[in-house]
Amino acid sequence: VFGKFLGALTAYGAIFLVTLLYPALLLRFGEPDVGSMVAQYVGMFGLSCAFISVGLFASSVTDSQVLAAVLGYILLFGFWILNWIADAMPATLGDIGKAASVLGHLEKFNRGVIDAVDVFYYVAFTAIFLLLSLRFVEARRWAA
Repeated sequence: VFGKFLGALTAYGAIFLVTLLYPALLLRFGEPDVGSMVAQYVGMFGLSCAFISVGLFASSVTDSQVLAAVLGYILLFGFWILNWIADAMPATLGDIGKAASVLGHLEKFNRGVIDAVDVFYYVAFTAIFLLLSLRFVEARRWAA
């Protein structure tokens, strides 16, 4: 599971590295806020790790690639809109919803702030879904 995660992360990282051309151009021809750019890249890396881990989880639950894609999309969409749904909930439930939302934790990174809480959220989110994937793969191995 971890090898598959690292493989997917490497493939995404190769694509992600190409986007470093834009900050390089900005640094060459302008005076951008480097801290803000670094924070946004850190946030997108954390979000990417979280999304890849959910995709691996969805893939470990079923043998069907189409069903895994649909399940992964539904899970990711749910975590994405949780921030907006939390606004309509009562205060306590709304706070829990915002704390679980991937979008809510990305906002600080987009403002140029690297907060340990947000970094920990993405690390924990990724670890939880990788652990769930590992458990589903182990359960399938024992069931077969």
